[in-house]
Amino acid sequence: MTRRKFLQIWQVATGMIVSFISAPAIYFWQTDRSVTAEIDDCWIDAGRVDDLPIDQWREEMLLFQRQDRWATFEQKELIYIHRSAQDITVFSAICPHAACLIRKNDAGFGCPCHKSSFASDGIVLAGPSPRSLDRLDTKMQDGRLYVKYEKFRPGTKTKEMVG
Repeated sequence: MTRRKFLQIWQVATGMIVSFISAPAIYFWQTDRSVTAEIDDCWIDAGRVDDLPIDQWREEMLLFQRQDRWATFEQKELIYIHRSAQDITVFSAICPHAACLIRKNDAGFGCPCHKSSFASDGIVLAGPSPRSLDRLDTKMQDGRLYVKYEKFRPGTKTKEMVG
């Protein structure tokens, strides 16, 4: 075997090995479909509407599954639900300032991390929070409440969705 023939075989073999090793990564990269659209359209069942007390705030844990490129994982997110005679309001429990969990108190809501306080309608009353509490979209279907859970970028004056 000549040196030239050996180098040709070596180049072909090396190219085949590199192609074989990189093929799965290229496949997943090329076929990646952004899961943002699936998540955006995801309505999460928050329970029966009749089980919600009228004119009281209720702390509720949403349990749902999210999927990234390769894995599906369970996610838990805390929300606050208020049912009045004519409307249902749902707030994310994540503070718009630094993403700490807010707590219900007598005046409305408060953030224990940096002392932002919010009225019962979510409007910021005091503290460093740049915006009011993040209200989540809801819909009622067949006597059940569905919440479109979204996360928003903390520390900004406008609601910028991050997933």
